[in-house]
Amino acid sequence: MKGTEMKTWMQFSIVWVAVIMSTMLAFSVHAGSPSFTVDETKTATTAPAPQPQNEEPLPARLPMTPIKQSGIPGVTAPPSASTSTKAPATTHKSNEPDPIPVGRVVWVKGDFIAERPDKTQRALKKSSIVFVSDTLMTDAKSQAQIVFTDTSLMTFRQDTKFIIKDYEYKPENKDKGSVGKYAMDLVKGGFRTITGMIPKSNPDDYKVKTPVATIGVRGTEYDTNGEVLAVGYGAVSMNGTVAQAGSGLHVQPNGRVAVITAAQAASILGPAPVIVAAQAGKITRAEIEKELHGNDTSSSDDGSFCIK
Repeated sequence: MKGTEMKTWMQFSIVWVAVIMSTMLAFSVHAGSPSFTVDETKTATTAPAPQPQNEEPLPARLPMTPIKQSGIPGVTAPPSASTSTKAPATTHKSNEPDPIPVGRVVWVKGDFIAERPDKTQRALKKSSIVFVSDTLMTDAKSQAQIVFTDTSLMTFRQDTKFIIKDYEYKPENKDKGSVGKYAMDLVKGGFRTITGMIPKSNPDDYKVKTPVATIGVRGTEYDTNGEVLAVGYGAVSMNGTVAQAGSGLHVQPNGRVAVITAAQAASILGPAPVIVAAQAGKITRAEIEKELHGNDTSSSDDGSFCIK
């Protein structure tokens, strides 16, 4: 073979080998290389979600707080939400012993509530019975009058809270110099009263405590707000200082009690509440059951609640 032919054949062989190698390399890259396609489904289901460090897991459901009146247009309280701050009066139901009756309601203007020591409440109306340990309450728009079994009359001013702390009336003991005891607490507000048989028999059996004084009487009528007292008739004492009819008493900031005129007392107290003459009459077991539980029982009067 000549030199020129040999050179041409070698060049052709080199080109041919190069084509074959290029083809094989391309096929190897296409068929044997690892795939870089991302399987999003597999990644989303198998890749663990990053967890925050040192944090408590969130509860499955956060507690919901009822929406209150916010003032924002269109946002109001739910229908079941109550906007009243006054607790409804409830029927007295308790395991405590039968309460001791002390008198009746003569008249009511507005709301008049009695609360027992266990915090149960009942709404009082005309002829309702009141008991030892009752807390009697009027609001800013109400007044009420009660008559005790010893014939004491008491009219409560607006916004008054009055506790019947201890009371007992036994008229059969009138020859013994004492027919009972009358111990009350005026927490706030005021009242006008005409005292009855208990202080008439023994004045020392009558005590009304106020936030600043203790009131004693000598068979009288008086009007007080706990700090100022006007005497209608008879004699009244506050912390030992006595005032007669037509005068009054005033507890000073230093605790001393000053005797003042009736006009001065009236200017502080304002118009005296109305007192309507009334008789306590007889309180029967059936009436007590009806007052406390709303049941009109057929129990006969056993006489133990008779005030005569």
